[in-house]
Amino acid sequence: GTIYQRKDGRWEAILNLGFVGGKRRRKSFFAHTQAEVSAKLLAAARALQLGQKPAPGVQTVGDFFKRWLEEIAKPAIRPTTYKGYEVALRKHVLPQIGKVKRVKLSASDLDRLYADLMEKGVSPTYVRLIHSVIHRALAHADRRKLVGRNEASLTRAPAAVRREFRTLTPEEATRFLAATEDDLLHAMYVVAVPTGLRLGELCGLRWADLGEGSLSVRQQVCRINGEWRYSEPKTKAGRRLITLSASASEALRLHRLRQSEERLAAKSWEDLDLVFTNRQRRPIERPNLMRRSFFPALVRAGLPRIRFHDLRHTAATLLLAGGVHAKVVSELLGHSSVAITLDVYSHVTPNLQAAAAEKMDTILAASS
Repeated sequence: GTIYQRKDGRWEAILNLGFVGGKRRRKSFFAHTQAEVSAKLLAAARALQLGQKPAPGVQTVGDFFKRWLEEIAKPAIRPTTYKGYEVALRKHVLPQIGKVKRVKLSASDLDRLYADLMEKGVSPTYVRLIHSVIHRALAHADRRKLVGRNEASLTRAPAAVRREFRTLTPEEATRFLAATEDDLLHAMYVVAVPTGLRLGELCGLRWADLGEGSLSVRQQVCRINGEWRYSEPKTKAGRRLITLSASASEALRLHRLRQSEERLAAKSWEDLDLVFTNRQRRPIERPNLMRRSFFPALVRAGLPRIRFHDLRHTAATLLLAGGVHAKVVSELLGHSSVAITLDVYSHVTPNLQAAAAEKMDTILAASS
């Protein structure tokens, strides 16, 4: 291409697009500095080399994000992550900046986007997720020299707001489990409360994953666009071996006995090897579980409505408060580091420090 300074002081770059219909086609780019227009020309030339459509300098942010999502992100991320990215872009990003030309997207555009989303009531945590998706997409564009720079690096997402969660006390957890005794999924709750397994991990648990007094977390299941997807845990730490309590082992034994009796009585049986299923022996759907089993159990136990994920928080809180080492709790939950565990459950730390101070007094008193 050609770069020169115009009489009005602006810089212009001209990119040769070749012949279309027997006529030579060119594309001009403008900027206030030579460096800026050079970056635009380089990005456009690179796009032309990659055969991108529409023509260089014309591709919109929406077209770029859609292509990046399908061709670059989708093969490299989990199905649930892909769905989250797709919804974030489709519902919150593209309606506002989708028609902006890719090479003209600025940090100011992103600042306005985040401010508008916050004004509409979108949570700071979700805006941070949107920022992360945009940053990842533009980082790819930057590596491919499709943009002059990653404009998302010049913006700052809203500060994260820690979400408060409600955990069960030991007495409340006991009442809850008692309220599920006649439930088809009683064994699942007996496993969930002491281990802190995620719902997806529980629903993806296979009988082949159970050993003598232990279970291996090897997969989780979720439903995306009407299709069940099985996937491995996201991190190496997520693939873990968990020692079961005696009560959990017994509940699983009785659960398997009942399932075997149902298999013998059934005219046909689709064996998915799943430990926990619905009455049709299919994977459990979260909405049905919450409406038909979990929430009614809370009501029977006289407990406030909480999320299923709060059982995971309950397990961690009770174990830490009971003196179990944070490293052990971190491994049980499948956290990638103990720092994550201590950060999420920092509310337990003051009690642990108080207990440590009392223990130190006892140690020193015994030695005097």
